Amino acid sequence: MEARWSWPRYLKKVASGVHGARTHHFGKLIFWEWAITLAFLACWMWSGRSWASLMVNHVSPIQSAMFLVYAGLMVLVLWRQRGHSCAAGRRRTAAQTARLRQAAAAAHGAERRLFWAVSATAGICEETLYRGFLTWYIADGREPGMHLGPAPPPGLDAIVLSSLIFGLGHFYLG
Repeated sequence: MEARWSWPRYLKKVASGVHGARTHHFGKLIFWEWAITLAFLACWMWSGRSWASLMVNHVSPIQSAMFLVYAGLMVLVLWRQRGHSCAAGRRRTAAQTARLRQAAAAAHGAERRLFWAVSATAGICEETLYRGFLTWYIADGREPGMHLGPAPPPGLDAIVLSSLIFGLGHFYLG
């Protein structure tokens, strides 16, 4: 629905200069992501399933350290890539940098705050649904009578498969 209907309409409104197009779209994203996630969590709770199977539990110090190393590497990569255009790894021209800064400055306070709220919402809600439920479902969550899709190929890790599905779910964003 997002890829076929909502996203293209949003892009048309932004391109046409419709006032409030971004804030309206951001508000809808926040509402629907939380509505779907909270409905899922309510169903999960009512079914009596374990929260630990959603990986909503404490992590070991080794896992925490691995996360910090990974996050540090990502920060390093992003820092080194600053100033490069995404298209071909070329350095941005001064004019391109000025246009980006001008566009960022044009985003008014409410729009900027909603963007950060969308980012936090996506981080929480999509991780819950993709890394929690989908990983559980692919790994071993199926019960007799659940016909929600084919079994994963033998030997394919549930985290890898759920990550691929997550990426394909965002492919329309470019």
